[in-house]
Amino acid sequence: MKPASRLVVGLVAALWIAAHAAPVLGGVLSFPQKYQEKDQWCWAGCSQAILEFYGVSKSQTEIAQYGTEGQNIWNWLNGSSVNPTRRGIDMILSYFGGIGSTPVESALSLNSLTGEVGGSKPPVIRWGWDSGGGHFVVAYGVVDLSTVYIMDPWSGPTVNDYNWVCRGSSHTWTHTLKMNSAPAPQPTPNPYAAYAYTYAYYGEYYTYYAYNYYYAYDYYGYLYYAYYFADYAHYYAYLAYVYDATYGNDYGYADYAYNCAYYGYLYALYAYYYETGDAYSNNAALCEYYAYIYSYYVAIGQR
Repeated sequence: MKPASRLVVGLVAALWIAAHAAPVLGGVLSFPQKYQEKDQWCWAGCSQAILEFYGVSKSQTEIAQYGTEGQNIWNWLNGSSVNPTRRGIDMILSYFGGIGSTPVESALSLNSLTGEVGGSKPPVIRWGWDSGGGHFVVAYGVVDLSTVYIMDPWSGPTVNDYNWVCRGSSHTWTHTLKMNSAPAPQPTPNPYAAYAYTYAYYGEYYTYYAYNYYYAYDYYGYLYYAYYFADYAHYYAYLAYVYDATYGNDYGYADYAYNCAYYGYLYALYAYYYETGDAYSNNAALCEYYAYIYSYYVAIGQR
């Protein structure tokens, strides 16, 4: 058994090493890899990837139609020109995604690049070829002080040293397009919304069959009202689910859903006890009850 003093010394040493290890700065963003669909469309591939990162889905054909009227030609990092039409990446991002950007006529320092990536703002890099012309790539990761992750629409993802990104064997980083803001945070869907919608769906299913098979026993109209309210509960629970998942807010539809589900539950229960005694009505009542409960949880969670 090791002496206690040696264990303490070992623990202190381990903590010191962990505290002074090379930090992982900037991080690596979850950024899509896109490949240019034509030999001059590196600008379209980079634009498509950034738009997707910001939650906007566009094809390279759509992007190119706006950028160069669909022509397979080079394009600007920023700005525009005519004859032929060229609208740069900055204009493409603004047009399709409302994404603001700022051009920089130089490479970014390592600290600046790290800050951009750490702020979820992947910059577009222009490489100028030594032989003439240029190429666009996107930086989406910086780790261990100098390692840069690149989305290259021509050759695929690469991981290289910062110095190489600035000056490689045949390229020089000449210009940059910085994003002005990070993507808006995605809403966290309320988990109860999916349950409410599922139970409302089955509640309507069972009331439909109960009504169609046993309407002759519907002396008091309980089955009819159960089906009526279950139908609306399903509709409103669906809207609450979709809006909550998309915007993080059900916009009051969960209130409508749980009220309708509540009445659907009562009438299905009445139909079961006083009219039909069938399994459909019983199952409908059970499903409507849970649709009511879960819709209520969605509603109160956003008040």
